Formats: sequence, C-alpha cells, structure tokens
Amino acid sequence: MPRNALLLIVLLWLLMPHAVNGVLKAKCSLSLGKDELNPRNHYRPGHHLLSGIISTAQTQHLPFEFLSFPSAKVSKKRYKQHWKILSFLFAIQEINKDPHLLPNLTLGYTINDNYFKERITSDALLDLLSIGEANVPNYICAKEKNILAVLEGDVIDLSIHISTILSQYKTPQVSYAFASQVLNDKNHFPFFYQVLPGEGIQYPGIIKILLYFRWTLIGLVAPTSENGERFRRTLTPMLTKNSICVAFSLGTSFSLKDFEKIIGHLNKWKKVNVLVCYVKTDSFLGQIFFLQVMLEMFVKLEAGKIWITTALWDFSLDLKSPKYLPSLYGFLSFLIHRHKWVIDDKFPLLYSSILKFVDEGFHCLYSKPAGTVKGWTRCREKEDLRIPPPSVYEKILSLDGYHIYSTLWAVANAINVAYSSRSIRRMRIRKYQLEGQLLQPWQVFILLYFL
Repeated sequence: MPRNALLLIVLLWLLMPHAVNGVLKAKCSLSLGKDELNPRNHYRPGHHLLSGIISTAQTQHLPFEFLSFPSAKVSKKRYKQHWKILSFLFAIQEINKDPHLLPNLTLGYTINDNYFKERITSDALLDLLSIGEANVPNYICAKEKNILAVLEGDVIDLSIHISTILSQYKTPQVSYAFASQVLNDKNHFPFFYQVLPGEGIQYPGIIKILLYFRWTLIGLVAPTSENGERFRRTLTPMLTKNSICVAFSLGTSFSLKDFEKIIGHLNKWKKVNVLVCYVKTDSFLGQIFFLQVMLEMFVKLEAGKIWITTALWDFSLDLKSPKYLPSLYGFLSFLIHRHKWVIDDKFPLLYSSILKFVDEGFHCLYSKPAGTVKGWTRCREKEDLRIPPPSVYEKILSLDGYHIYSTLWAVANAINVAYSSRSIRRMRIRKYQLEGQLLQPWQVFILLYFL
C-alpha cells in the first residue's frame, strides 16, 4: 500500500468518533425555568402590530452562580409604571375608532417589558422577531405578526442594542425619548427614527434659568459615558460665553469607586450651591441621592444644593419616596410639552386605580411552547375593555408627558399615508394588483420623515 494512502487512512481513523466506556449521559435540555421577574407581554391582535420594548420598573438581579439550575433571581424590584402600557392601549383604541385613519384595517400592539436590562431586552427581541409561538427567529412556523415598527425610549446602551438587531430585519425603531447622537449615524443605524429633537435644545433653557436667578458660579456633573462627556463638552463653552463660571466639571460613575475623585473637589463643592447635572432617566434620583449623601458627610452643608437636570420623565412614582425627599432641596428639571399637563396631588390613589385597571383589563397566562428556551406571561387585552373617564384618562397619559401616545399617532399617520399612496397607484396602474399585499416595515420608515 502506498505510504500516502496509509497516512490518509490513519488520519481518517483519528477523525472518527470513538466509543467511550460506560453509558453516555444525556445532554441538558435547552430550557430555563420560569423567570422570577416574570416579564410580561401585553398584546392586542390586529392586521398590523405596533410593538413596544419598554421599561416599567427597575430591578436588581443576583448574579448567576453556575452551581444550580439557571434562573433569573431578583434581589430588589421597584414599583411598575403601568401607565406606559396604558398609553399604548389608549392610543391604539382611539386610532382604530378614527374613521379617517386606516379604513378596513385594525391596528394591534405587542409590548415586552425589559426592566432596563440587556438580557431581558435580548429575550424580548427574540420573542418579537420569531414568527409563531416558539422563539426561533428566521423560521416561519405560523402566521406572520406583521409588526411595522418598534417603539422604545431606553438608555443609550439598550437603544443601540435594539437598533443593531432590528436593522437586520429592516424594522423601524422609533424612539419617543431623547437619544444619543450616535444613533443618528445612518450608516450604522439606518432604521432608527427619533421623534424628539436633539438633547441640545435644552441647553439654552438651562442658561436662561441660571441668568434669571443670577447663578453665575456653578458645578457640572455628568456620568462617565459618551452622552455625559458630550454634555460637559458642549455646555461648558456656552456657559462661558454667557459669563457663567464653571467651578468644576466632574465625570463620575456615581459609585464609591469614584470616592477620591469626588472628595478631590471638596473646596469647590463648598463654594458652589448650584449643580447642573446630566442624569440618566433610569437612575437619576439614585445619582442625586448618592452625591447629596457624600456632600453631607464631608462638606457639612449648611443648606441644600440646587439641582438643575436635563429633561426627565418616568419619575412621578419616585418622588413620593421619603428616602429621596431630603436630597431634592431645590430641584429643577424640564418637561417636553406635547399636550396639556394634568397635575394630580393624590398620586397613590391614581396609582392604585391604574393597577386595578391593568389587572382587570387583561387576561394573563404563562406560556412556554415546546422548543422555546424561555417562556413569557402573555396578557391579552379583553375585548370588552372600556377606557376610563376623561379626568383619569388625561392624568394617566400625563405621567409620561403623552410621549408614547403622540409617537403612536405619528406612526399611525405614516401607515395611513402609505396605504393612501398605494390606493392612488392602484387606481392609476391597474396591472399591479396590490390589494392582497400588506404594508412592509421599511415602507413606513421612509414616510416617517415626511410627517
């Protein structure tokens, strides 16, 4: 036998699977137990769906131990902001009742909660992009969901994560909150659309407040993130131009690891009573509380600081916490005005009515089909659900400044324009039979820029 042939046989023998002594153990099933956090998917069926990946509450997860069956254990969970879900519900109901919008078509919604967590966001996107009950993307196992757009208002890292995945499917990502300028790069994020103007629109307002009260010596505080660095880099020359002195400009992680950096500004902290702070929507009270405690421990404040922050929403529930009230001595922020703002001085009572409305308005059932790694609690809107009285309705929508509500109307108008233009084309060119074809997500995205 030739030497080369013998060598080939030896190599093939080495590549063959070899039997092992004993019985092979069965592989672990690709399955997870029910998530302790119990994330929910609220939905209402329709010809087209508008999806939402929203954060209704913050949580603190215990780390994976890798010594037991994997599960998402939660050490702390805050109250849920259910009004975000109700904003979807109210807007979709009104849109479907409007005779001038989308005749012969019904809009539905599907909302996944991500709790400000990347892992749950990935689970939500997997659930969203999978056709059928099992979470297996790119396989058509049932009737398509016909999702035309995904609404979100998350912090920058999660928004980028969402955009990276959705762009592969040419699905519009519509942000109802301030977003990073990074997401405006159409080469990397071609299907991202921002409803609100850029964050810089707030900066002249901050300067006007400082000049009005003659606060000409201030401190700048921002997180050590891309947005935080841009905030300090952009605002500092604007302040200097208006004769406002920046005593110090601090970038911090708002944690004890920056202890020395914060203490290094002690003398300057004592001179400054006004702090302009760039804050994250998901943790702004914790940031202010942390700094306030540090100041009280080492600076021995005789009076509280005045905090001026960038525009916020989603903080109504936090303000009733006695833990944070001492830290909010002189707290000023901005609200993006969309509709009339309805103030409610009995928030706990309103919150209780919201909880009751959500509990009674949806039928919920935990579902984990075969072949699915992770299950969801599916909550379907009841058909006989009635919208609450206008007085309560407006208070609920005011809790997020009508942002979600208005954004849904903008997307619905884009869908309506798209279908109207298709109808005109069908009248002009009869040979193209488009009557049975539904709109595609990328067609909606193009029209958003013309509204």
